[in-house]
Amino acid sequence: NLDDQVLNLAMSGIGLLFYGLALITLIFSIFIRIKSHKNQSDCFLVGTLLVITAAWLFMIVTRIGLQPDLAYWNVAGVPMMWVSLASIIVLILLLDSFVSWIKTKTNRKLDDRLQVLLEVLLVLAIWLAASFLWIKTPYSNSYFLLGPLLPDGHYWPASDARLMDLGGQYLIIGGKLETPYFTEKPFYALFLGILHFLFGQSYQVVTNVQILFLAFIPVLLYYLGKQLSGKLFGIALSIFAIVKEATAILFTYKISVSNSRLMMTELPSALLLIIVAILVFKWLKEDEPTYALPLLAGTTIGIASYVRSNNLVVLFVLIIFLVLTGAKNLRNRLPQIGFFILGVGLVILPWTVYSRITYGKDPITWKVQEALSTRFNVTEKEEFDETPGIPNHPLPDPTLASTNSDTFSTFSDSSTTETKQEETQPEKLYESKVSKVIGHFLNNQVKALFILPFQLYPARPTGILEQQYWHEPVNWSGEMPAEHIVAFVLNLVLISLGVSFAWKTFRWAGLVPLVIEMAYYLSNALVRTSGSRYLVAVDWVVYLYFLLGIWTFLQSSRLLSSTMATERECNKVPWKGFWISLSLSLIIGLSLPALNMIFPALYTNESKAEVANQLPMEKIELEVGITPAAMQTFYDKPDTVFLYGREIYPAFIQTDQVPGVQALTFSLLTPKLYEIIIPYGIEPDEPLPAGEGMIVIGCRIPDTNQVLAYLGYFVNSDQLIWSTSTTFNDICD
Repeated sequence: NLDDQVLNLAMSGIGLLFYGLALITLIFSIFIRIKSHKNQSDCFLVGTLLVITAAWLFMIVTRIGLQPDLAYWNVAGVPMMWVSLASIIVLILLLDSFVSWIKTKTNRKLDDRLQVLLEVLLVLAIWLAASFLWIKTPYSNSYFLLGPLLPDGHYWPASDARLMDLGGQYLIIGGKLETPYFTEKPFYALFLGILHFLFGQSYQVVTNVQILFLAFIPVLLYYLGKQLSGKLFGIALSIFAIVKEATAILFTYKISVSNSRLMMTELPSALLLIIVAILVFKWLKEDEPTYALPLLAGTTIGIASYVRSNNLVVLFVLIIFLVLTGAKNLRNRLPQIGFFILGVGLVILPWTVYSRITYGKDPITWKVQEALSTRFNVTEKEEFDETPGIPNHPLPDPTLASTNSDTFSTFSDSSTTETKQEETQPEKLYESKVSKVIGHFLNNQVKALFILPFQLYPARPTGILEQQYWHEPVNWSGEMPAEHIVAFVLNLVLISLGVSFAWKTFRWAGLVPLVIEMAYYLSNALVRTSGSRYLVAVDWVVYLYFLLGIWTFLQSSRLLSSTMATERECNKVPWKGFWISLSLSLIIGLSLPALNMIFPALYTNESKAEVANQLPMEKIELEVGITPAAMQTFYDKPDTVFLYGREIYPAFIQTDQVPGVQALTFSLLTPKLYEIIIPYGIEPDEPLPAGEGMIVIGCRIPDTNQVLAYLGYFVNSDQLIWSTSTTFNDICD
């Protein structure tokens, strides 16, 4: 009962007692270990704890990282319940006991082929479990997803998600990925376009297929966890990822984060960055790695950079990290770094050259310049819906949609749920750009910690998400009850223990995920963004080291079988697999501009007369009652439009353009993008087709890309639809 104050107070006290005892036990265990084994690994643990303590003291004293900024300062990430974590730990302990019992009973090593078969079955089970659970998890509308919409109950992408989807929609009709807005995310737009080409317009079907791809995230985390501390740790890591993502999908309506059910780039970025972490980890772990590893790592980070431009900062930080960690053996490291950069270039250069030749600009420098020039010059305060995640407007702002594409795309990475606060900081804490960047970097780190369990009760997300950490507009500035403070300290100590274990076992290779996380959150901070969906691409690093810390404690306490560190691999054939990897990198890089030009143009910029000649006048006169003479009179008016293109996103909604009357709305893809509004007073009794050729006649609303239409003709299904709220002669008035 969340309203029972006595019960809540009692459970808060029990939670404080539990976390306090757990923290004391953990600190005592670390103290005993340090006293018994004075070695470098313990020094690293102590150093990690000191760095974290210093960071927290800095935030407490200066308020930087805690006091909300004026803009793009967002809520915490998706929380995991303590019950979920406890269930995972208990399951792993039981599995460990069962495996140990089997070993003692059989006393025989498994056949190699049987081990491979079991590994394949385990990976398949993880992928199937993630796919099934995420597809079956109920979802609802958010700022990036509208629905269910009448008359068919469809969902359609909105805001940033709609912009990304439009590029793919234009690709398959021969309009190219960069239509109608110049994009710096061509690989993701290409991915969505191919899904639409193969599976049609159903949002659920397309995102179901997307989930099948993103369900490899737990599989990859299993592999990374297995490399760090054995199969059981990999299983625990994958289960944690599956449950967390299911929670994110289920509570889309309460918390403005990105998830696998949305057409957003954060989860695809996470998938690619995990692959980068695995490849660089293996590269640094091996004494003599093949050149294929750095080449593939570079190829992957190159793809990631054209999925989400934040990954460019990760790229540069990784290069610096690789140079510094290889300083003692630069003679061997520099050729490897060269192949890493080659992989990046093979992927990025073809599209960069194409964009430069076609438009006189490339996506990378354009995005960086626009982001830096706009994010640090916020002067307006936006109004927001009081309900988190529910959009104020069902259609994209027509004023924005008709402006220059550069300006529109610049602001496309920010939603109304990504809050702009009024200037309420009397001491003007964020006076310099440097302090703003530091503040957002620390806010990313703080808000990412909320994905870890930090209270015992209530044991379900509905109650947790009502707390101030998820209130929008954001007003939380660091205040916490005692239970949460102790839980956070415990979680930070466990993270430190995990980082220390990774360093002790693998040295620099073990810190690769941490470097990727800090680089990505730095990229957010450099453009003044933090929290919410900006955490998703690398929040897996937080729970990776957190669980690794728990594993270290359980193994040192002999509650879990110790896992021997993986021995360093030594590859004597540096060119093994290189030429295959090189060919793959070339194919991926060249495929982007090639596929962008391979689809034939289905709709051209036809004249008014050419479109009018395609109208089925006999059918129109018979069903609608518009005679050829009346159509000619309408045609002769200078402000009328006759358009032909592909219609998508059909919906029956209330619009501001027709006050008091609902309307049928479509997005019409011609060489230009139009938003079609047909005043319609009654709910349609038949489904509205999506993805067909459509002829629209009506009048364009001045200074917008919106058309107030009277008649629409679906070419493929030979259907007519016309306004029931006005007359043909009055539509333009």
